[in-house]
Amino acid sequence: MATEPNLEKQIFTTFEVARICNANITSIKNWIEKGNLRAFRTPGGHFRIERAVLIDFLDRFGMPNPFVVSDERSVVVLCEDPGTIELVRRTLGAKRKIHGTDDPIEAALLVGEIRPDCFLLDLKLSGSGSARMVERIRARPEFSRLWIVAWRGPSDTVYEAGLTRAGVNRYVLASEGVDVLTQRVAEGLA
Repeated sequence: MATEPNLEKQIFTTFEVARICNANITSIKNWIEKGNLRAFRTPGGHFRIERAVLIDFLDRFGMPNPFVVSDERSVVVLCEDPGTIELVRRTLGAKRKIHGTDDPIEAALLVGEIRPDCFLLDLKLSGSGSARMVERIRARPEFSRLWIVAWRGPSDTVYEAGLTRAGVNRYVLASEGVDVLTQRVAEGLA
């Protein structure tokens, strides 16, 4: 009976990567040779794959990622109102990690560092650079599955369409209320 690979390790063999990817060793070696999966060779000529490289590979190709605990979803909230951040935290439940900030630069850094499942973007706070911020996030392949909800924007279909083109999944008007907002965030965590 085969044992599961130790996911706490920092360096993996091709055999371990094959078990993690539910693939055979030949496929792993082909992915390495094609440049899809970066690896290094040991002095004995064997391939080794670093943990961060493997996680990036799984994310880029939309493969199941056992390094992420499925019940522990995370959300980055860019919002000036700490009460709203706390309301999102309470509404989504204890199995969600909510990271809130009122600084757009810090929010972008959190998205890059944490790689959350959802990014809630307060348009009132991020202003005219919102679409550009979303475009920059979407330009990175590791964020192709990130659920982005834009909130408190104007009731303007042209503005909303521009944000949708940039990569926003849902657009919530301030008049729709926090209940609708948390429903849209929860959609991305389902």
